Amino acid sequence: MKFQKVVALGVAVGMFAGLPMQASAAPSSVDTYIDRLKDTEQISLILDVEAYRAAYGDLDAAFGDDWDAYIRHYLTTGVYEGRGDGVFFDPLAYAEGYGDIKDAFGEDVLAIVSHYVNCGVKENRTIGTAAGYADVAAAVESGAMQGVARGNATGGTGAGGSQAAAQEGADSQSAKNLHKKVLAIPYDL
Repeated sequence: MKFQKVVALGVAVGMFAGLPMQASAAPSSVDTYIDRLKDTEQISLILDVEAYRAAYGDLDAAFGDDWDAYIRHYLTTGVYEGRGDGVFFDPLAYAEGYGDIKDAFGEDVLAIVSHYVNCGVKENRTIGTAAGYADVAAAVESGAMQGVARGNATGGTGAGGSQAAAQEGADSQSAKNLHKKVLAIPYDL
């Protein structure tokens, strides 16, 4: 107990004395993953950044020439909003189409993308891909690919979606844990 008081007092004195407090500036796992996709030139399997930017004026206004921001947006938000223009690969449609992927990764988009670029392409798994169309949106529009229902254009799930989303999150976490423990395969590039 006395030790905790001494530590707390030291932190308080340091703050009041103006000592700089260190905060982590480490890149997020998404940023690290984006760098790896770009370094290995595998981003071209996932997204045409120029077409994605041109299709979504709201993103162009927000991100300008920050190409990484478009990739980050797609992998963290755009995929859940169903944005398909300029997209060559829809990880959620891919997981829905292949039960083994869904079981292993749930909705862990980075893990699904990693599987696709490292294994799925070689295995000729085409569900969730543009499959010869200009992009995923064109494939869906032509009827060649079924869209994955996942909320409206703003990413909402509608009323009653929170319980299902919580269960899906738990299932996804279980799948990731199973993948890490049983398969022992890292899902970064």
